[in-house]
Amino acid sequence: MLKDKDSNKQCHLRQSTSVDFQPEIVDLFKDCINAVVEFSN
Repeated sequence: MLKDKDSNKQCHLRQSTSVDFQPEIVDLFKDCINAVVEFSN
């Protein structure tokens, strides 16, 4: 029972995240990835 509740919660969370995902956050994430890549090189 608890497990089902958790997975439903996760599904809902995932859906709302994709809907509310802001372009600024995507850009920020890309900058972060680039920084990490440069740092490892």
